[in-house]
Amino acid sequence: MQGTLRCDVIVGSWHKIDAAQKLPVYLSLEDGAAGSLGHLYAIAGAQDDSLIHRNALRFWQAVTMGDKATVASLVDYPVKVHVAGALRTIRNRKELMSRYDAIFSPAYRKAISQAMPRNMFARDQGIMLGRGEVWFGADGRVIALNN
Repeated sequence: MQGTLRCDVIVGSWHKIDAAQKLPVYLSLEDGAAGSLGHLYAIAGAQDDSLIHRNALRFWQAVTMGDKATVASLVDYPVKVHVAGALRTIRNRKELMSRYDAIFSPAYRKAISQAMPRNMFARDQGIMLGRGEVWFGADGRVIALNN
């Protein structure tokens, strides 16, 4: 799907290709925590949704491509992560890069790569990528890595 969706309601029908039965579909934005389609991340304090989307996409691409330096540059330090079964505080880029493989396991990288870095869930504490694997702050920087 390309382009920008600019509506509050989607109406249509769903059916199997080889079946005559059709079911009506009505989708609408219901949750106030999601913001509006014009400003999805306002509840998280974000002023610019396009900045959030750009940074989320850059982070997603960097993780997917193994670009450790870019990943490290998009994190707001300090950040807590799990390393070898223990919760640790990563204080800067250099430390994150030195522990990158322990933090970004193959399973964690796969979970991030399967997330969509756009139209993400937002709440007062941040903006969530995927199922909470990564959280972004109002400035589009990573504030939590839930590995």
